[in-house]
Amino acid sequence: MGVKKKIGLILEKAGLKQTGIRIDLTVNRWKREAVRKIRYFYIPIIVKRRAKSGVLAIDLDSDWLGLGTRIVATIELLMYAEEKGLMLKMKYSYRIPKDRRNYFQELFDEIGPEGNKLDFSENLVFTSIRSNHELQLEKDYNKLLDTGIANRLFSRHYRFKTNIAEQVNQFADGHFKGSRILGLHYRGTDKIGEAPKVSLDFVARVIAETLANSKFKYDKLFISSDESSCIDYFKSIDTSLQVIWRDDIYRSRDGNQFHRNPVNDFSIINQEALINCLLLSKCDLLIKTASILSDCSKIFNPDLEMIILNEPHSESLKWWPATELNKKYLYRENEQKVKEYSGS
Repeated sequence: MGVKKKIGLILEKAGLKQTGIRIDLTVNRWKREAVRKIRYFYIPIIVKRRAKSGVLAIDLDSDWLGLGTRIVATIELLMYAEEKGLMLKMKYSYRIPKDRRNYFQELFDEIGPEGNKLDFSENLVFTSIRSNHELQLEKDYNKLLDTGIANRLFSRHYRFKTNIAEQVNQFADGHFKGSRILGLHYRGTDKIGEAPKVSLDFVARVIAETLANSKFKYDKLFISSDESSCIDYFKSIDTSLQVIWRDDIYRSRDGNQFHRNPVNDFSIINQEALINCLLLSKCDLLIKTASILSDCSKIFNPDLEMIILNEPHSESLKWWPATELNKKYLYRENEQKVKEYSGS
């Protein structure tokens, strides 16, 4: 039995269990704040020293950053690196013992000015960060971006891995070609902590309204969702559209999130997320709930039109691309209905 558990049993016997819990929470909060301040102090120093070589080598090492957030953070760093004349080298990692894979390399190739693939040096020394905030950059690059700038930055430096591009093209050729596609990205599971969960009934009403008012005739509804219930729902109702989806390996059937569970294969999760993001970017119109991943679909296709059904709960959860996209695409005409059907 560990020391912490022994102390807990002693406090419980003394009738001080609640006091012990409060003390433990307070100590942990102080500890986290101390670690945060230390990291905010020494990480910028380390990065500046290492960047003297002309290379900015950053490892986004976090259990909490989804792929969309990592892509946006990478584009921010590209903007910074170009301004400073640095070459950006990226890693995506998770805080899992003995996991040394670079998940960034499994998704993207780095390219040179002529479009040629650049080799990845295994000898680079990366600075591990949990978010770009730890770099304490002199500018807030998130506020300087728009989808056009982001598209150009990304295209200058990266292209999708061949196996990713092939899977996207194969699905699009088999299901999208010759049809007008209405895309739907529906985020559930943990997303309710960031934005109001929109009911599937409301999504169906917006789809019906869109089809009734559109000057175009849509043929198929492509669904990307982390919840099987979303696909099951639209298979069970008549939308007048053929419902299609990709057979992802990971999709929640019980409402629990899978993309932060260390038991699951993050390589597959990230690849499936990127493939779905790219397929959504190929739709003729995208109806979506709040999600940075499907926001990135607009980065990969700046001409993509969309309807956004909800936005984050608070201002502290709003950042680019949502700050740009919500101004133009947020479904505002029936805001009261949004609240009504989402139960908020």
